Amino acid sequence: MIFQIVTALALALSMITVIIVLSLRIAEHKRSVAHLRAKILEQNKFFSIASHELKSPLTSILLLIQNQERILSSEELGGVTQNQLLQASKVISKEIKTFTSLVNSLIDLDGLLDISKISAGELCLDRKMSNLSVLIEEILRREKQHLEFANIQIENSIQENVVVPIDKFRIDQVISNLLSNMIKYAPGIFLDS
Repeated sequence: MIFQIVTALALALSMITVIIVLSLRIAEHKRSVAHLRAKILEQNKFFSIASHELKSPLTSILLLIQNQERILSSEELGGVTQNQLLQASKVISKEIKTFTSLVNSLIDLDGLLDISKISAGELCLDRKMSNLSVLIEEILRREKQHLEFANIQIENSIQENVVVPIDKFRIDQVISNLLSNMIKYAPGIFLDS
């Protein structure tokens, strides 16, 4: 009888051990699945942001080209001078260079999207002392045709010679995206910067 009790207790103990091991493995599996889901969401977010960042300069270039086509295809040039068309071409050229820079910043040496740096929070900023007011004025000048076409008025009230440590490329990118979104989604507004 004692032998049967000991055997029953050993069997019960074995079953409890199996249940504990299975519970631990299930919990570990759930953590792994949750971690993988988080990584997939992180990658999807990255691709969504990358897609938006890549589309913004292209939208700007497309708007400029469409504007030039409209001007050139009209019977009268409506007072548009060769110099104005040349300036628009220079803006297109600058937007293409910005787009190229953006693509290069997203691609590592092997030609793969550098997701690991961005998702790990290791994206390097190239901070240098720069004149923020000059940068904003340059961006507004570059976007002037788009803003006028969308009937958006921006008054730049930033002090002159505001020199701060910034990554000019990233700040340009952010402000250009904001302006691009204003052109697309809020035409006809007045903004005091």
